[in-house]
Parts: sequence; C-alpha cells; structure tokens
Amino acid sequence: MVKLEKGNKYKRKFFMAMIFTFISGYIDILGLVSIGGMFLSFMSGNTTRIGYFLANGDFSFAIPYFIIIFAFVLGSFIGGILKELIKKEILLIVLISDILLIILSMIFYVCGLDWLTYIPLTIAMGLQNIAQVRVNKIVIGKTFASGTLHALGISLAKLVFKKEQPTTPLIYFTSWAAALLGALIGALLFYRIGLEFSLLTMLIILFLLFFWVLYLELIAKDTDILIEEN
Repeated sequence: MVKLEKGNKYKRKFFMAMIFTFISGYIDILGLVSIGGMFLSFMSGNTTRIGYFLANGDFSFAIPYFIIIFAFVLGSFIGGILKELIKKEILLIVLISDILLIILSMIFYVCGLDWLTYIPLTIAMGLQNIAQVRVNKIVIGKTFASGTLHALGISLAKLVFKKEQPTTPLIYFTSWAAALLGALIGALLFYRIGLEFSLLTMLIILFLLFFWVLYLELIAKDTDILIEEN
C-alpha cells in the first residue's frame, strides 16, 4: 500500500486530474454527435471503425478516421516536444495550447469549414495527454477510459486481498465518472446551444483554469500541481 496524500495539495492535484478527464469526455462527445460516430480522444473506437470500413471496401469512409488519428498523434508529438523543452510551466503551456486550438476550431466553424473544426480539437486531446497528475501514487488525467476502468478492476482485486487502499478504486471510479460527466454535459449543451456555444463554454472553463494555475505557480509560488514525468 502507499502513503496517502492529504490536505490542500491532494485536493488541488485531484481536482486538476478530474477537470482534464472531464474536458476529454466533453470534447470527445462533440465529435461523436457532430460528425457521425467519430471520436476525438477515443482512438480505439476510431481504429475499430477503420477496420470495419476497410473490410467492407468503404475506403473513402475510412479516410477521415485516419486523419483524426494522425491529428491525435500529432498532438501527442507536439506535447512531447513541449514537455522536453519546457519543464516548470508545462501545465500552463498545455492550457494555453488547448485555448488556442479551441479558438482555431471556432474560427473554422464560423468560416463554414465544419469538418476542419475537429482537427484542432483532436490535436488538443493528443497534446493534453501529457497533463498527467499523480494522486496517491496513481497517475490519472489521461483521455483513456479503458485504461482507467482496467485499473479500477485491478485495484478492486487487490483490495479484496488487502493489498490496496480503499481510496484507490474510488479515485479510478471518480476519474471515469468525470469523463462520463463531461460527455453528458457536452452532449446536453450541444443539443441545446449548438457546437459554437459548446466550444465557447469550454473556452471559458479553460480560461478560468489557466488563471487559477497561473496564480498558484507564478504568484503564490505553489508548484504542487505538476505534470507527472513519464
């Protein structure tokens, strides 16, 4: 078992991890409801659809999924480069990048380039995967729900044999629930206010998060919220 973190440090790190997971669920659902089953952070689903279309000879239908996967890998590549070059303020850089990419998506949408709207969003999801936070020795905050659910099952098995803290499966479950909540709210907003205002809502959330982290890291000199090193 691991020694549990407590106090404000734990709360800040836990909140940061959950909000990033929430964002991934929120953005992912926009692709699903807007362009007919295309995921923006769940690449396993896109890969499965590529196989389905190729098996049926629908090569033209597979191309957009290849593009989305390429955009996700590109985002991860950019994130990896930034992480190597910038150590201390990488969390701020991730948030700034997300903000700029969402603004670019909104510009594409306003200009009538609907399909291009989703490429910057997918790049943002790939880039955001470097925003991993360690809470009680558990790395969370990624966009991979399958991995989170797998870890939840393993932690429950260890808990049966008293080899795990009760809080560990709870953390994994909460992380999954954050992604679910993001998808739920994203879908509800999309159907009521449309894509443009759904993106604007996320933009406001990211701005608020950016200024909060800016205060913690640069003004309060609190560096407890850090990107987990791979």
